[in-house]
Amino acid sequence: MTQPNATQVVRDAIDLFGRSAEGGTPTEAITHAIVVGPSTTAVVDAAQAQLPALREVWVVEPDDDASVIQTHLRLVTWLLERDAPIAATPWFVDPAVGEAHAVARTVEDLLWSGSAAFFAELDASHPGFWTAAPLLRAWSDRLSAQSLVLPALRCDLALHRAAADPALARRIGIAWGRLGAPARALAWLRRSDLPPAALQAIAADLAAADAELRGEAAAMLAENLAHLRREWPAVAAVLERTTPSRADVVWTEDVPWRLCTSDGGARVERDALPRLVDERDGVLVEAVAPEHPRHLARALLEHATLDKRHTCVGSLLDYAAFVNVIANPLVSSVPGWRQSVYAIEADPGALRRLLEAVDLRELTSRRRLQALEVGPAAEATLAVRFRAAPRRPLPRIRVACSAALADELESVDADRLAVGRAALAQIAARDDLGVPTRTLAKLRAGRPLRIWAWTSIHTAVLQHVAAGLAAGMRALGHEVELVVEGGAHEQVEPAQVAASLAAADPDLAFLVDHLRPEFGALLPRTLPFAAWILDELPPLSDPRVIGKLDRFDLSFAWSRSLAGTYRERGYPHCAPLLFAVDAATYDVPATGPAEDVVAYATHLSFPREPAFAPGLYRDLEARMMAMPEVPSGMDPLEPLLAASVQALGIVVPPGQAGTLAYDCLIIARHVDRVRIADSLLAAGIPVALFGNGWSEIPRFAPHAKGIVAPGAALRDLYQRHKVVLHINKRCNLHLRVLEASAAGGFVLARSEGAWDLGPLGVNDHLEVDRELCVFTDEADLVAKVKRAFADEPWRQGFVQAARARVLRDHTYVERARTMLAEVERHLGAVLGGEIAGAA
Repeated sequence: MTQPNATQVVRDAIDLFGRSAEGGTPTEAITHAIVVGPSTTAVVDAAQAQLPALREVWVVEPDDDASVIQTHLRLVTWLLERDAPIAATPWFVDPAVGEAHAVARTVEDLLWSGSAAFFAELDASHPGFWTAAPLLRAWSDRLSAQSLVLPALRCDLALHRAAADPALARRIGIAWGRLGAPARALAWLRRSDLPPAALQAIAADLAAADAELRGEAAAMLAENLAHLRREWPAVAAVLERTTPSRADVVWTEDVPWRLCTSDGGARVERDALPRLVDERDGVLVEAVAPEHPRHLARALLEHATLDKRHTCVGSLLDYAAFVNVIANPLVSSVPGWRQSVYAIEADPGALRRLLEAVDLRELTSRRRLQALEVGPAAEATLAVRFRAAPRRPLPRIRVACSAALADELESVDADRLAVGRAALAQIAARDDLGVPTRTLAKLRAGRPLRIWAWTSIHTAVLQHVAAGLAAGMRALGHEVELVVEGGAHEQVEPAQVAASLAAADPDLAFLVDHLRPEFGALLPRTLPFAAWILDELPPLSDPRVIGKLDRFDLSFAWSRSLAGTYRERGYPHCAPLLFAVDAATYDVPATGPAEDVVAYATHLSFPREPAFAPGLYRDLEARMMAMPEVPSGMDPLEPLLAASVQALGIVVPPGQAGTLAYDCLIIARHVDRVRIADSLLAAGIPVALFGNGWSEIPRFAPHAKGIVAPGAALRDLYQRHKVVLHINKRCNLHLRVLEASAAGGFVLARSEGAWDLGPLGVNDHLEVDRELCVFTDEADLVAKVKRAFADEPWRQGFVQAARARVLRDHTYVERARTMLAEVERHLGAVLGGEIAGAA
């Protein structure tokens, strides 16, 4: 990872600093700064350039010989001399030094943690304490004057331990009172120099405040426990039999802590932060010291892959970390994926005390958390969860986690990797010609195959296609293992894929829209492999991938023409295999009459523009919206993309051209679908828009109906609307057309000319104008929709003809039969008809 430059260091620190205690933007609030590092000129220059109000910068050299105490006191002296607003003094750590350096940690402890680490080391027995005492008293005064009550209290307690002082006791009592701990305040004031009469009056007020706090605590605890009984009954049971900690929950606004990540950056704002603190033998003890939010910000912004986006909060007592994780969920455009957040707390007494003061109901709801464990065995229980469910991704983002928990999670990870390595070794040992010859022998003898398939629930269409083909194979008597996540929070990682494949020892493997070379050694070279191509994804046309296809790689495309295209691109084998329908799901009678509404079910997906191409995608959209007809396919769109790139003066980095070409195709699909919806609404035709993206465009939002899950809900959509509109370039034999036809829906598709009526077109498989109704232009679209609403016999003619044809020719059983026949033919050809080592 490259080191950040000076401007980045300053900009990140400013963004994270957030609003000052006095209000205003960071630029207006920051007047003093501390820089840690030897090569500071660039950092200081960058800070002064970005902070016009910056008056002073103090440079702390990272002296390895200086003690933490010396460095801390030097910093305190500097801040006192300059009357700096302590809570509004950020610090910048030069990349050459690094945040782990002792001096950097000292600066952070002073300005973020209120000198907690410093006072843990410094006490009356330390030889430098008496020299430092006057300075610490002045520091406490300054902290109190700037309303930094908790750090001032920590300082005063240290001074009082060194030399008991009634005046100090009064300051400590007042501090506890300001923090909302009346019982502790009264205990200290009784040791102070406060006159008896004043103490008596204050004692009555503090006792009343303490009684009021206890009443509020009982009410808040009852609400929290009632919620936990509904959501996490086992946790509630633990807490109900637990004695609460004697600590106090104090609310501070000393530091900016509330994190907000957006647009690739992060900022932190101030808010009241509850902290669980106790006083033991005159020492302020914090249950969990909050970690600076920049550590979490970096983790959230750097973990891009799905398997690294899950999070573990190791202690709910770190309220700042818990809130920041929940408030900054990681999302993905991958359908159905959900981030998992695991929360634990080993100290139920401390948690019960927190529940008496803080409303945690929303933060601990089941829709927020994947798991909540409380008690001394919480860490072990969480580790057992991951050992028992190998497809549950480990949380790679970990906050407030103990060293023991981190070690346990690493152990689980190591065990999973060991399983994967052993499986890969087993797979490699079987990588010989005995596998394909065994497969061919079984096919010729009519014996059942062992078939292995892999897909994901996070690819909405592909998971159902893979499941449908697997069901078709099983219907023909074959044994099929389909590897797929069991839920939205799971991820089938390579180690589990390898273990499944090794255990299955298959005769044939198949995937949808993926090729064997994409997975390296995971899928052995001699295992007969069938890829069913349903979408023109970039890796499928990558010459580096195509060049690694071998004689046992069979590919199938959803149309004859597309199969020819991939053969021209260098595929050693590509045969047509049309879309299919799951008859068991969609061949079910309708429960009611259809409505005079057009159902338009399609996702709108507008790609995220890369940083190197500002304005490109919206320029492409505008150009396409102005065209009489939007081109289809990456090759036909290439001139349009090139013109837009040139007009905007964009320089395309090496290796990015393929991504731009694919995104251009997605934009073309978006524009095409939007224009059809516009034409229907302009004609006054009732339209129900299903899928992602419609609600985000104001003119479509009133008609948006959300996402419909494949299966019974989608079947109901087909049957409930008199017209099911299908718009998909060169693909009128799509999965959705077949499903709607099998369900008894009336499909109206846009005519694709020769792609429908040519020798390799749709008409060979679904007769146009008898089994499939098509329209030629917007006027024809509107006319046929209106006829479907008014002429039921005409509509039913298409419905009955299409349903009969689809259920006869286009089921997954037929596709399985076609695929296996082609596998047998191809293996016979490449093996020369010889059968060796037949099983």
